[in-house]
Amino acid sequence: MTRRQWWRPLAFPVAAGLAVVTGVFQAAAASEPKRPLGNDCSGGNVAFTFDDGPGPHSRAMLDELNALRVTATFFVVGKNVADGGATTAALLRAEVAGGHSVQNHTYDHASVTGASTGTTPLTDDQIKRELNQASTAIVAAGVPKPTLYRPPYGDIDAHADALARSLGYRIVMPWGLPGANIVDPRDWAGTSTEQIVSAVVDGYTADGTTYNGIRDGTIVLMHDGLGQETLNSIAALQPIVDHMNAQHLCATTAIRADATGGVVPALPLPEPAAALNLVRNPSLEQRRGTGLTAEPVCFQHAGADLAGTTARWSRIAGAHRGVAADQVTVTRWASGDRKLVLSQNTADSSCLAVAEPGVRYGTWVWFKGSWPTSGTHPATVCVITYYREMTGTWQYWETGTCVDPSSTWKLAGYVTGPLPAGADAVSFGLALNGTGSLVTDDYSLAAQ
Repeated sequence: MTRRQWWRPLAFPVAAGLAVVTGVFQAAAASEPKRPLGNDCSGGNVAFTFDDGPGPHSRAMLDELNALRVTATFFVVGKNVADGGATTAALLRAEVAGGHSVQNHTYDHASVTGASTGTTPLTDDQIKRELNQASTAIVAAGVPKPTLYRPPYGDIDAHADALARSLGYRIVMPWGLPGANIVDPRDWAGTSTEQIVSAVVDGYTADGTTYNGIRDGTIVLMHDGLGQETLNSIAALQPIVDHMNAQHLCATTAIRADATGGVVPALPLPEPAAALNLVRNPSLEQRRGTGLTAEPVCFQHAGADLAGTTARWSRIAGAHRGVAADQVTVTRWASGDRKLVLSQNTADSSCLAVAEPGVRYGTWVWFKGSWPTSGTHPATVCVITYYREMTGTWQYWETGTCVDPSSTWKLAGYVTGPLPAGADAVSFGLALNGTGSLVTDDYSLAAQ
C-alpha cells in the first residue's frame, strides 16, 4: 500500500476545539510573542519529523522550532545537502546544535518500489547507493552518520527494508495503518494551516476510517523542503504547541522502536526461552540416518521450481549450538529456491505444534553463508513461512526478512501477520534463491 493508494480527501472535524485552535492561530499570525513548549511532560512525548529538506524555508522552520523549544528529526535528501554547499552544511550543523536530529531520506528521493511514481523498482545496488550516498553527504556536512531512514513516499517492502537494516538504518514511516500512531496532516498536498492544525490536534478521517490526533508516542510528518506548503506548517506550529502544553505533551527526537506503520515487519524480537519454543529438534541434532545428507528429524530439505538447478545438502560440524548444522550449496541455478523447513510431510504431523488462527508467530533461524548480491544473477536469502489448512494442505504464507551474506553466525527473525482462519500449523525456514551456500541452525517458533 502506498500513500497514493492510501490517501483520499480528508474530513476534518468541525469541533469547538477547532474554533479555539483557529483563533489561536490567527492571533499567532498577528505576531504575538511566542508561547514555547513548557510543561511537566506527564502526557508523554511526540516526535516531529520534517522531510525533503534542506529547502528554501528550512532555516525559517528551524528558527520557529527553536523559538518554540520543539526538538525534531529532519529527514534530509542527500542531493539537496550536497548541492547546497557550505550554506546547507552550516544549516545541518545548526540543526544538530539545536538538539535536533538529522537523518536519511535517500540521495535522489527516488521511489524504492516505484508504486507512487510508476517507475521501475530500484535494484538492491541502487537502494544501497541511495542510502549510502545520502549518509556520505550528511557526514561531509559535519554531522553524525544517520541511523534512521525514511523511504520517499513511504514506498517500501520487506525485502528493501531488510536491506536497509543490514546497512544500519532503521525505518521511520511517514504514514501507517490505523492504530500505527503516525499523523500525516498532508502539508505536502497543500492543506491550509488551519487544516494542518486540525489534523494534528483533533485527528482526521480517510477512507471512512478515523485517525487520532497526537498523543504519547505519535510520529508527526511535515515538510521543511517545500514552498508554501512548508510556510503553512511553520504557521501551524504555535497552535499545535499550545495544544501540547494543555495536554502536557512534550517533543522528542527519540523515535519509538516500532515506527514501521505496520507496513513492513517490526524489528525481530529476542529469541524465546527454550520452554516457549514450538520447534521440535530445534538444533538439528537428531537425524533420520547417519549419512551426511540425512535430514534432521522434524525437518525436510525442500525447494520450489527445481528444474535446472543443482543443489547439495550436507550435515556439517561447527554448529551455532550443539554438534551439527545443516548446509545447502547451490552450484547451478535456473529458478526457484532451496530451504530447510519444518517438515510438511504427513508422516511428521506429530512434530508440529498446534497453531491458533489470529495469532502472530515469531520465527528465528541462525545462519551464515555466502551468495552473490550483485551481478547478472544476484541471490537472495529470506525467511519464508507456510501454514497448514485443517484439510492437511500446505499453503505459502509470507516472505519476511531477507538477510545479507555473513561469515559468522547471525540471527534472522521475522514476525508474521495473524494466522489465517482455518489454519492449524506453521512451517518456516530460510530460502536460498540463487547460487551460493547457506548454513542454518537453531530454529525457534513462538506465539507473539
